[in-house]
Amino acid sequence: MHGREARIPAEIVYGPPRRSPDSEDVPEFVTRQRDVLQSAFETARQHLGSSATRRKREYDLRARPQEFPVNSWVWVRAEAKRGAISEIAEPLPRPVPSN
Repeated sequence: MHGREARIPAEIVYGPPRRSPDSEDVPEFVTRQRDVLQSAFETARQHLGSSATRRKREYDLRARPQEFPVNSWVWVRAEAKRGAISEIAEPLPRPVPSN
C-alpha cells in the first residue's frame, strides 16, 4: 500500500505456531498458574498484616495524648451527615472552645 509492505500479524502469514510434543496442556498450565498466584497473594497478605502491625506499634510509641486547658480554642472536624453528597456537604474544620 503506497509503496510499502503491508503490516499484518505473523500468524496470518505463517500460520499458528506449532506446539512441541513436550508442551503442557492448557488446563495444567491454568491450574499451576492459579496455585502460584494464590500462594503469592497469601504471602502478600501475611506481609501486609505484619507491616500494618509494625507501623501501628511504631506510631503508638511516638503518639502522646493531648491535654488542653478548659475554654481554650481547638480545631474540631464536624462529621458529615449520612446520605449527603460529600463534595457539597463536606464539613470544614472549625475552632470551638474545649470543655
